[in-house]
Amino acid sequence: LKKNFPQLPLCLGFDALYANGTVMDICQKNHWKYIISFKEGSLPALWTDYQALLEQCPENRKTHMMPNGATQAFAWVEHLEHVDDEQRRHRVNAFQCQERLDAETRFFAWLTNFPVNSGTIVALGNRGGRCRWKIENEGFNVQKNGGFNLEHAYSTGEPQIKNFYVLLQIAHLILQLVERGSLLTQDAKRLFGSLANLARRLAESFRNVLIPADAIDPARAAAIQIRLNTS
Repeated sequence: LKKNFPQLPLCLGFDALYANGTVMDICQKNHWKYIISFKEGSLPALWTDYQALLEQCPENRKTHMMPNGATQAFAWVEHLEHVDDEQRRHRVNAFQCQERLDAETRFFAWLTNFPVNSGTIVALGNRGGRCRWKIENEGFNVQKNGGFNLEHAYSTGEPQIKNFYVLLQIAHLILQLVERGSLLTQDAKRLFGSLANLARRLAESFRNVLIPADAIDPARAAAIQIRLNTS
């Protein structure tokens, strides 16, 4: 990535498996930002330090109200020191969010090399850390369990795997356009039973129905509007 896009600013979103010195070192050398899910079991010593220091800085708190009525209580600690298994020293910031909606409470925590303060904490949590969960559940999870079989080992050859993955992304893109678009007069899940069924029906259509010439006529396509529901 750094070789092909040397000037591209990146922020990498990781789950707790990537909370380690190697990842932090790679990001530091490449001048990349990161937001990593933080759990007690991934870095126990750092988690203990974080909890102890959190009590000593009660001023690092912020409450935020979400449009859906949820209340978010943020807290953070800056400049934590982490010494990894290769004795490399890292300076990281840790922050957390406890979100309450009605009777349900959810807790999230992250590590980052972004500056964390009262002005950045809400964006880092909602537009940063929580986006990894959104990508996982609305992207990878659908590709793994929604009929695309992302986890199936179709080949051990690197070119074949890359080709399959590109085709899978195209298929998922088509599914999202059909699901969110105005071509169907009814909700896609209600019409087909599930998105997996819709994917199978699309696959069978491509296999068995000849695409007419009108469908790839640019002049006719220019007159078609597909409106998307992004809610």
